[in-house]
Amino acid sequence: MLINKWSKKYGGIFVISGAMIKADHETVMSDPSYWLNGEIGSVAIPTHLYKIVVKCQDSDQVACNGSASNHKPCGGKLEALSFILPHSKSASPQCHSAVSQIFDHVSSIADIEKLTGIDFFPELSAELQREKLEVEGLRGSNKADARRKNIIYVVGGILVIGVVFGLGFMIGWFANQRGVNQGQQGGNLCPTSSPTAQSTYSTKPATTQSTNSATPEQSTTAPPATTQPATKQPTTPPATTLPPITFPPCSITPAPLLVISLNGFRWDYLNRGQTPNISAFASKGTQADYMKPGLYPVSHGIVADNFYDPNFQETFDFKGVNGTQEKWWGGEPIWVTANKNNITTASYSWPGDQANFQGYHPNYRFPPNMNATTMDRVTQFFQWLDMPADKRPQLITMTFDQVQLAGARYGPTSNEVNQEIKNIDNAIGAITQGLKQRNAEHCVNVIITSDHGMKQPSCSKIRYLNTYIDVDKNQVVNQGAFGGILVNGGNATEVVSKIKGRSSKFTVFKKEDLPFRFHYRNNTRIPDVIVIMVDGYLVRRIYDANYTACGLATSGWDNLEKDMRTIFMASGPGFHSSKKIKPFLNIQLYNVMTKLLGIKPAKNNGVLGSLRAMLRNPGVATPQAPSQPGPVCRIPADTALFEDRARCSSCVCPYCRSVVKANLTLYNQALNMTTQEESAAQMMNFPWGIPEYRVSLDTCILYQNHYITSYSNTYRVPWFVGYEITTKEASGFLKRNDCFRRDLRLSIASQASNCTSYSRSGYDRGHMAPNGDMNFDAEAQANTYLLSNIAPQIHNFNAGPWLNLESLTRTWAKKYGSVYVLSGSLVLGDRNKIWSDPSYWIHGAIDTVVLPTHFYKIFVKCQTTKKMADSKNEKAIDPCQGKIDVISFVLPHLNSRKPQGQLTDVYLLDHTTSIRDIEALSGINFFPNLPSQVQDEIEVPVASEMWAK
Repeated sequence: MLINKWSKKYGGIFVISGAMIKADHETVMSDPSYWLNGEIGSVAIPTHLYKIVVKCQDSDQVACNGSASNHKPCGGKLEALSFILPHSKSASPQCHSAVSQIFDHVSSIADIEKLTGIDFFPELSAELQREKLEVEGLRGSNKADARRKNIIYVVGGILVIGVVFGLGFMIGWFANQRGVNQGQQGGNLCPTSSPTAQSTYSTKPATTQSTNSATPEQSTTAPPATTQPATKQPTTPPATTLPPITFPPCSITPAPLLVISLNGFRWDYLNRGQTPNISAFASKGTQADYMKPGLYPVSHGIVADNFYDPNFQETFDFKGVNGTQEKWWGGEPIWVTANKNNITTASYSWPGDQANFQGYHPNYRFPPNMNATTMDRVTQFFQWLDMPADKRPQLITMTFDQVQLAGARYGPTSNEVNQEIKNIDNAIGAITQGLKQRNAEHCVNVIITSDHGMKQPSCSKIRYLNTYIDVDKNQVVNQGAFGGILVNGGNATEVVSKIKGRSSKFTVFKKEDLPFRFHYRNNTRIPDVIVIMVDGYLVRRIYDANYTACGLATSGWDNLEKDMRTIFMASGPGFHSSKKIKPFLNIQLYNVMTKLLGIKPAKNNGVLGSLRAMLRNPGVATPQAPSQPGPVCRIPADTALFEDRARCSSCVCPYCRSVVKANLTLYNQALNMTTQEESAAQMMNFPWGIPEYRVSLDTCILYQNHYITSYSNTYRVPWFVGYEITTKEASGFLKRNDCFRRDLRLSIASQASNCTSYSRSGYDRGHMAPNGDMNFDAEAQANTYLLSNIAPQIHNFNAGPWLNLESLTRTWAKKYGSVYVLSGSLVLGDRNKIWSDPSYWIHGAIDTVVLPTHFYKIFVKCQTTKKMADSKNEKAIDPCQGKIDVISFVLPHLNSRKPQGQLTDVYLLDHTTSIRDIEALSGINFFPNLPSQVQDEIEVPVASEMWAK
């Protein structure tokens, strides 16, 4: 009926009709219900039928077919409308009016082409094909590929996979008062010599915008714009378009959050050409180059897949019955936080979802099922999504483990893994298509990520612990990519010493000595000794001829290993479109989820940090914990007091070079700085503000022209020292002239460290601002020998790892134009023990000079050429214009030049950590004048590689 009406109204229309079957080929060929009279191989019964209607934009240009190859019906100006109708027994399946029922099933020509494998406009030029693709909604996808591949299609919440069979199509020509058919020649409707007939095709949709084709930047609640009537001004009334189509706003509110974990999905699996749907999903939303696994086991308590708990005196097995017992799990899962805020949740095989936390569990949950397919999960997702609003989960978490299982069995490079990657990609395509069918593509937030990557070991790459230690006396509780050893009644230091240095394929630590970036020390479930394997090597207790799993892919190596990296991408109303973000640790995702759900997060290890940039509405950054500036210690205004300090017999240490000693009065006078000179020193060396304290510390800020110090009056070592070093300064050439001396700004009795403190102590006087960074100026160099700039260091440490970092400082300054450096001491341990144990103090004398347990360095550089902001307000000065790169290190104070026998850069990279961790260890806020958001962005990440030299 509509066809006849439109034909009469517009003077003639093109019509293309056809049938299709949406089902798996094997199902169709084995199921009699798909065939007429139940006879397989006879005539198939279509599941859907389609119609495409094309008309001329101008009523004067009646659509026609010309014989000349350059003939363009309608002068090349066409409009189209198309439908896909389910083959239903009901005349009105939804109890709608006939016209409403038809327009409920409007579709784009592109969708019909994709489903049938037919190109309905083969003669269009490449440019016009591009326009048609944009108009019809393919958004640049490759139709040729679509025709070759199986189609994933979701109808009414039921997932159907398979090839869509085009049962044939029919093109009909209907003309008002003329029974002209498509094959008829010589129709006099459009003269071939008309200039209009030579014009370019311009296919135009019935609507210019719909919820189906809205970009993420468009509001999902705004009504779609419709095509305006044609504006030509002939003597006859202007032609109108086909009836406008409107789609309702999101019917699914508030926006659900779907979190998908593709377990074992390594970051480079996206480069194998097997993931068109995942890649399309990523391109339209937000994507990170990769994500690093990095949850803090000390907080959630699951320190390994298997571990021993000395308090319970039981062994935990992730896959065993106790994996569902609440007592093993710490922290607060996202579904608990959501449940506490009256949000309905659902989970499909997510780790821990079978356990109760604080009496909570997901409202809907599916236990792990090895037989469940990817499409079983997709079907379940849509069953949840299609629930009534009062029962529909707003948070859905789903684990897809097929890639990991295939990788573990066949290896990351196997055909089996590639096939599972394809299957996963098909599932993501099904989810995307199903959301489109519901007009919900921009109503649901979807996160796709993974737990970790995968690596292929080898049975020839194993180290056996029984060759180094007595494994009967010491219990080996972890084997594989890392080893864990419980020292039963023995000495962990002795065990480490027996293993360390025996192979270049592992490093070994007491758990309290592990690099801080692991966050793997303060939990009784963590073994006493940890063996970390490298280069894909495995560790085993003893040789076992029956052990064959050594050839299977696994995980568990250091997250600095590239093969451990995984994926992150997200799309939906909460995310920006076409957004690239830097790599990050997965501890930040919990806060992203709570932000999307509009709920307050529980206390956790992460912050939004750099991930704020991917959210449309990240809100105001959480303020940093309050901090206070330290007091400034200056040259005494009392002349007598100053002269008393200057005349002391031990103010200048022995072996002071005469060339320096002759100028000490001048150098000491340079310490008597005016407030203007102090401000200038701060602007040069601490453009983001002098670091402040979040804990109560007895300190002094000491200004020098070329660096600034925070000195601990309690421990009599520098807490931090900071300065900028430029390319020119890094090329200084002054000869080293030692002359250590007491700082005259400090009280002899209660603050200052003395020359006698270091005399015959067995420790080097370790510089925080080294002589080598200040040898461009005699005063700057001489003032690096102030004892307020010195901390006791073991010689092998001072001449090994610390010297290596000092050398890197000058290398990076020369390469990048300038770098800002912060160095300092850390004393980690129970305060009561520190103040009662002589081993923490130089010469064993408590309350003199402390022996730091660790030292740190933080490097800051501009991403682009340094520019000083034009502002008189020193707090507004930002030499990097907010574009800052950082890398930071915490080194254990050990008596070794090569503590693990590693190459210098490998060892240093092992001990990178986040600035936020150093702040937690030191009680310092290093960038107090930076906006809170910028602090989060630069302080939370941990470097994945060393800066280029």
